[in-house]
Amino acid sequence: MAATHKRAEIIALAQDLNGVPMCEQYNPNNPKFLEARHHCCGVTADYNSFNTKTVSYDQIFAKRLEMLRRVVGKVGDGTFVEPPFLPDYGLTILDTSLVVIGDRVQIGTNVSIFSAGHDTSVLSQQKFVEFGHPVFIGDDCWIGGNVVILPGVRIGRDRLLGRGRLLRGMFRLSRWLLGVRVG
Repeated sequence: MAATHKRAEIIALAQDLNGVPMCEQYNPNNPKFLEARHHCCGVTADYNSFNTKTVSYDQIFAKRLEMLRRVVGKVGDGTFVEPPFLPDYGLTILDTSLVVIGDRVQIGTNVSIFSAGHDTSVLSQQKFVEFGHPVFIGDDCWIGGNVVILPGVRIGRDRLLGRGRLLRGMFRLSRWLLGVRVG
């Protein structure tokens, strides 16, 4: 469900990010977002098709980090994403709102992180109504393959999320979440 009011702390975080388009009301067909998606597709194509034979082995990390910083709002030193990297519509990250990933987080294959959602009424669908709730993943988490993280999830630090998990809500108390149960 869409939020009933703006959250100043989320807006403040987003304003500090590189290349994140801002507007008063979200519409996926807004030219700012279409341009950002176009840019994202081009940079990720370069990232995924980067020919490692064109640089020495000790430059690969720096070149990939440079490209990653051109498409991701904020990337810490030492970040490495093994290709293929498939942001937005293409790990899958649908980032209508913020997706904040802490330090030393390991993410398995086929993980989906959704900060976007859709209202279920037909009228809302016809008007392209979408909403976004931020996703926060704390430091030192391990997220197994095929995990789905839904809008508004906040995962505390030092969590182990087992394969095939569907997450909604907050996860601070339990150290391990394993299996395929919705939780």
